[in-house]
Amino acid sequence: MTIVKIGCCGFPIAKEKYYKEFNLIEINSTFYKIPSIKLAQKWRNEAPENFEYVLKAYQGITHTYKMEIKKECINYLNQMIELCKILKSKILLFQTPGSFTPEYLNRVEKFFSKIKYNELKIVWETRGEKWLEIYDKLSKLLEKYSITHVVDPFINKPCYINEIAYYRLHGLSKKMYYYKFSDNDLISLKEKIFNYSKGANEIYVLFNNINMYEDSIRFKQLLEKNTLPKTLWGIDAIIEKLSPIEFPISKKEIIEKYGKKKVFVTSSLYISISDIFKKASDKKYKSLKDIKNELEPIISEKIN
Repeated sequence: MTIVKIGCCGFPIAKEKYYKEFNLIEINSTFYKIPSIKLAQKWRNEAPENFEYVLKAYQGITHTYKMEIKKECINYLNQMIELCKILKSKILLFQTPGSFTPEYLNRVEKFFSKIKYNELKIVWETRGEKWLEIYDKLSKLLEKYSITHVVDPFINKPCYINEIAYYRLHGLSKKMYYYKFSDNDLISLKEKIFNYSKGANEIYVLFNNINMYEDSIRFKQLLEKNTLPKTLWGIDAIIEKLSPIEFPISKKEIIEKYGKKKVFVTSSLYISISDIFKKASDKKYKSLKDIKNELEPIISEKIN
């Protein structure tokens, strides 16, 4: 039976609460700075025993030295491998930039051929459309070194997976990160990961959007119960944000007290209450129904 593991790219909520909801996290902070051994030990000790860390490789390896076999690059890599041991991580994620094109393929092969990972699994997220042009070559290289190809399943299909399939969800709009997955998106995601992951023992699904916590919870429920919890959009989402209001209240007071709160009007339209109220009447509002009647045509205009 294939196991599906769901988590977020970074902690979107307090760690204590996150540990109760999930057994998996992808640590992105290691991409920007290699943490100390002491800090890694702290992370391991504060998490439940069955909690799994995936580390994102330091940018010095993938972006600065671009996987070149140099002393500094190998030193960074060895530090990452040591951190994986401390955190009991079985997966190390490499993410190369868009500027890292297929012309580096020979360098990549040399890099992976020289490194001893022992039991550590390597997954690699390529960036850029040029990789699509050499999927056969890329697939052969990844298979040779048993490296899983990491993709966003809404954009690409992985060209190779081993016993682990690994997906990162970045959002579907032009703004990408500022996206909320719809019910249809999540239903499609479920279909895609199983279609793309035939032969894998474990499927990792990591959300990397601003709504990652709610989206991952919803997807988790879809897999476990084959149902999706109700989620609010548009005017209903706005009214929910404003539900604590004490009436009567003016437009100015609403903006002062609630203006910084943001809602998803659609999957890709993420705006603040203050922006929504810019075209609203400057008057005293007596109820949530009063606000709803005022905002419905404004929201309709923004959507259309």
